[in-house]
Amino acid sequence: MIKVCQIGLGPIGKKIFDSIKSHSDIEVVGLFDKSADLIGKSLKDIEIYSTDEIERIIPEGSLVIVTTSSSIKGSLALFTRLLNHKVNILSTCEELFFPYISHLEEAELLDQLAKKNNVRILGTGINPGLLMDTLPLLLSTVNNIVDSIQIDRIQDASTRRKPFQKKIGYGLNLEEFNQGVHNKTIRHVGLRESHDFLNHYLNFKVNEIKESIEPIIRKEQILGVSQTIIGLSDGDCKIKLKFDASIDEPSPMDRILIHGVPGLEMKISNAVQGDEGTIAVIINVIPALLKSTAGLKTMADLTIPYKW
Repeated sequence: MIKVCQIGLGPIGKKIFDSIKSHSDIEVVGLFDKSADLIGKSLKDIEIYSTDEIERIIPEGSLVIVTTSSSIKGSLALFTRLLNHKVNILSTCEELFFPYISHLEEAELLDQLAKKNNVRILGTGINPGLLMDTLPLLLSTVNNIVDSIQIDRIQDASTRRKPFQKKIGYGLNLEEFNQGVHNKTIRHVGLRESHDFLNHYLNFKVNEIKESIEPIIRKEQILGVSQTIIGLSDGDCKIKLKFDASIDEPSPMDRILIHGVPGLEMKISNAVQGDEGTIAVIINVIPALLKSTAGLKTMADLTIPYKW
């Protein structure tokens, strides 16, 4: 049995709990949150503790699933506490997916602490984590030459959780949307990390990055966000990632286009549902993570995960 604790019981955390609670190879041994509305209550007869109780409740050597923040800096104190307590960390923190470019100092610290305490730490999910980074990297295996890569994730956000709909700007006016972009509250966190992951492993030598965030407007209403990042090497486009999420998107899809020899195009009609996909990825990478060596890991460091 794999002993698992969870920190963060928002919409994604609760859905992960529902899935792992029924998993025959996982034993949930602790739940934690910072919300006064949850502390002291129970989920399926398991008490919810304050995060102040981490060291007292969490067994050394266990796996802790953290679903609290997209920010690696905002999560650093918590990650440090957990690593020093000698537990493994699996987190949906988007900036943790590949932090070696944008957050090198934090990445090096977490790697050192994990190795010192002989544990592992990984950031993953559906995106970043699989659809716009790990899956394209795996598909590059069939190519002798990869000249460039283009990835489009076009989602119907109608079925997504309310916090997701909020961060794509649904229902805002244009002034509110632009202010949210300026404050970095309207955006998909992790697109830069997916770009940096692909640039690193496919060795594109990107030396210029262009990013844009625009509202998706239909019938004079803001329904979502369109976000693009382009990586150029001496003026040549090597990576183009396009992330669109809007309410009632008419043509959702996930598409990976690799230009090279022989090159390929892969399309997933209707697009993978993001919340359910994230829950599945978190659970299904557990065996591969626990079999890996100590340190801060990326998805490329693991053996191929699969439904278990």
